[in-house]
Amino acid sequence: MGSKAWWRILPGVLALVLLAQVAPATAQTDPTPSERFEKGLALLKDKGYALLAEITLEGEKPQREKITAYTDMVLLVNKRQPVTLFLLHSSDKQETKLTTLKPNELAAKALGAWLWYKVCAAADLLESCRGAGVIS
Repeated sequence: MGSKAWWRILPGVLALVLLAQVAPATAQTDPTPSERFEKGLALLKDKGYALLAEITLEGEKPQREKITAYTDMVLLVNKRQPVTLFLLHSSDKQETKLTTLKPNELAAKALGAWLWYKVCAAADLLESCRGAGVIS
């Protein structure tokens, strides 16, 4: 193999080596977003809470939806509309505003660990969330 050919494939080989080292470590220590989300929703339900989303469609009255599964949140993100998230305690119907997210923030914040830190802190469930693997 000529030296020119070697320099062409070297970046690709290095990228594969780095990816092979990083991917197993990430997979073993951090749950997937859907696993985290489902664990979080189960914990909220056990503790008497529900996650609500208020969607503001342009020119329309805000609509409220209960988030009961990861797919609900994915569909919400795909609407690309401003969303306000609330935590509702079922026993006293007390509602806590968690955050308002702009369309460009939705995917990164609503589907990741960021949201669960907000939810767990608002519900005073940080230790329970850590124990369940929802947050680290």
